[in-house]
Amino acid sequence: MSDLFQKIMDKETWQFINTFAPWLSAIGTISAVIVSLYFSTKSRRIDLKVDAVLNTIVPQGMPNRDYVTISVVNMGHRAATITNIGWRIGFFRKRHFVQVPGVLGGQIQKTSRKISNSDHSLYESPSFHFCREKV
Repeated sequence: MSDLFQKIMDKETWQFINTFAPWLSAIGTISAVIVSLYFSTKSRRIDLKVDAVLNTIVPQGMPNRDYVTISVVNMGHRAATITNIGWRIGFFRKRHFVQVPGVLGGQIQKTSRKISNSDHSLYESPSFHFCREKV
């Protein structure tokens, strides 16, 4: 068996195999740099999860009222400051909307709110401030 191994693995075969070592080393180094840069930039990003829900409040003996509830949760490690609420609609022709800071649903709101890691912020407004019915 050792004779077979020596015949297969002669000096020229080992030299050929060793030509790939610098290439594999370079690929491993570049991969390690790319992964470390990805993780370093990911930790510096602000990561917010935003949900908007249409809720119906059914008070006893009064007409139902629809409210838009916007929930913001900070999923990242950096603190974020919410200064206003904006959204966009449309697929091909996008339209952008921004809620005026300080006025949400006709009520005076704090113009900015700071949320740190895993904190959340909740905004509620009557739906007629966001929706328009066609006549």
